[in-house]
Amino acid sequence: MLTVALAACAASAGSGTGSSGQGAAGARGGASSSGQAASGGSAANAGDQGAGGSMSGSDNNLGAGSGGSSAGSGGGGGSSTGSGAGSTGGTKGSGGNGAGGGMGTSGGTGMGGTGGGSVGKCSETMPPVTDYSMNGPYMPTTIQNTGPSGMYTIVQPTTLGQNGFKHPIATWGNGITTTPSYYPNLLNLIASHGFVVIAANSSSVTTQNMTDGLDWMIMQNGMSGQYQDKLDAHCLVAIGYSLGGGAAVGAGAHPDIVTTVSFHGVTGNSAGLKAPLLLFTSETDTFVTPSGFVTPTFNASVVQTFYATLTKAGDPSNQGHLLPVSILDPNCPEYAPALAWLRLWVYGDQGGKTYFYGGSSATLCKAPWTCQTKMPGGSAQMSGFQ
Repeated sequence: MLTVALAACAASAGSGTGSSGQGAAGARGGASSSGQAASGGSAANAGDQGAGGSMSGSDNNLGAGSGGSSAGSGGGGGSSTGSGAGSTGGTKGSGGNGAGGGMGTSGGTGMGGTGGGSVGKCSETMPPVTDYSMNGPYMPTTIQNTGPSGMYTIVQPTTLGQNGFKHPIATWGNGITTTPSYYPNLLNLIASHGFVVIAANSSSVTTQNMTDGLDWMIMQNGMSGQYQDKLDAHCLVAIGYSLGGGAAVGAGAHPDIVTTVSFHGVTGNSAGLKAPLLLFTSETDTFVTPSGFVTPTFNASVVQTFYATLTKAGDPSNQGHLLPVSILDPNCPEYAPALAWLRLWVYGDQGGKTYFYGGSSATLCKAPWTCQTKMPGGSAQMSGFQ
């Protein structure tokens, strides 16, 4: 039984990072992350120039800057600071000029205002959806025994590269004792929204497993085969659960990661992250406890971080640590906000921002949830982002 197998690992997990939880995160330094301009800087109406907010390139923030003089159809870009050239801002407003991104030192694309460009280093955009628990426009398919040494599973859109679309790459980390087959609903949901998900078949996944999967997919993009020139090799995400959640946080140090999601994860090396982090846990999780494992990851994070806790009222069946395991709970309440977070940072889809933004009115800050947030260099807040 899965519960028994998980319990057998509790002693080895202890109160620290857990077995292999941190992997090889510190090995990849040097690449500056992309600048994030403010979402509030929308372009002005006819004749006016919208002003975009500016952000620090090392922060990867999606905070609000100064808005344009009035709302327009194009988002004003923002300036970034880091180690390379600044990027282009949002599109033009109706009859006016969208504000271009200032000269900075980060190599990625800034976050435009409403109607602006995609986030981070990603090249594709998608319009908002109304229900983030529903499958997207792509029919997912699963490929077994592929990847490095044939030891991975890939869940991806059945048809790749339609109309020149470049698919973002996600690396998935399994919970201890499990394989990708335990998470069909979640992985299919992510793939149906255009992601190519590579998952190590290991039941004791490490950060190295996860980064190896990413690097293999990047290599395939430049080789003859089904993936050639169909992937966005600079738009990567790391996602994982339990032991794989800690490994995903470690994999977040990869220079082309644009966001990381950890479901009920053991403590990961969040000090090495370069892009925003989303953490999930629940009051009913008595295996990887919030205080023992997840809170330390939050406290050590150096990037924009949202920490969502499902209360006992939100888990009436008392699934606890097993909430994200699809074969046990196909309607996990954490799936929809996780997808909204991924689409926000990858596609610039602002439709799900209400999960995380709006102060105390943010969806994941109201019953049956509680939340904490932090911005780089700032203190923890018991409310959503503003």
